[in-house]
Amino acid sequence: MVMTRYEMPDSFYDETDLNDLYKIPVVLENPTWRQQKEIELYKTLYRGVMLVTGKPRTGKDLFGVSFAYLNKRFFGRPILLDFKPKRPFGDFVPFDPVVFLHEINRMAKQSKFTSDNLESPMSKKEEDYFKGSAYDWLNTKGETLFKGAILYLSELKRYSYKRNPHSRMNKFIGSLCDIHGHLDLLILGTHIDHREIDYYSFLSKVTTWAHCKWSLTKPNNTKVIIKRGSYISELGSFDVSLKPFIYWVDGAIPRTYLDGQNFFSLYNTKNEINLRPVLPGEMKYDKEVAIHD
Repeated sequence: MVMTRYEMPDSFYDETDLNDLYKIPVVLENPTWRQQKEIELYKTLYRGVMLVTGKPRTGKDLFGVSFAYLNKRFFGRPILLDFKPKRPFGDFVPFDPVVFLHEINRMAKQSKFTSDNLESPMSKKEEDYFKGSAYDWLNTKGETLFKGAILYLSELKRYSYKRNPHSRMNKFIGSLCDIHGHLDLLILGTHIDHREIDYYSFLSKVTTWAHCKWSLTKPNNTKVIIKRGSYISELGSFDVSLKPFIYWVDGAIPRTYLDGQNFFSLYNTKNEINLRPVLPGEMKYDKEVAIHD
């Protein structure tokens, strides 16, 4: 038998040095010592899938929106939001799932798609077509949009609900989580309870878990416990790979880079009054509405 050696010109990728490929550019000029420490911390969370949990009114959006804003300020990253922030937030890209699903369905050559069947289940054949088309779209048109960006999903249950695992949106988010490393993408999803989130499309791909607790001693502060690791079961068992750390966010303190405004001014808090919790010793009852036996 004669072995033939074939020449394969230009068959290797030698154009980019790995040091340049994984280098994280900093656009903030002349950072202070404190800002430099923050930048080093944010670099460790630059890409991945982050789940943000906490009971209602514990500062999940305060942490998520401020985290996305500081990433934009430090690294110049594009931010995709599924809601409208306030004007001080600055530039952002609206994340409209219906638009993306129209694009993917057009590539899949499926039946006509409307926003009414956004959550409708698919057959096995449709699901295979859709997942393949989602990967193709994310590696072509979608790559330009998501490359190096942050995708912030304020209500993750709308996209990856455990009781509707075969919805088109759930499959799309799962495909996006699969290639977050290729896109240098950070996905933040917030929800009250992780047990309502689909395991196979989202939970199994989580790299960081941030749990928020509203402070009873520090006014307008949320305490965020950040753990890096992975979920290893549908029941919510989280395997921690590195030592957890605590991250505090003060929403009321004025910021010079926001022209004296605070983090609460970046988004709609759903309640314009002071978010400081009422301690038991401070509770007062109006005599006019007191209930008598």
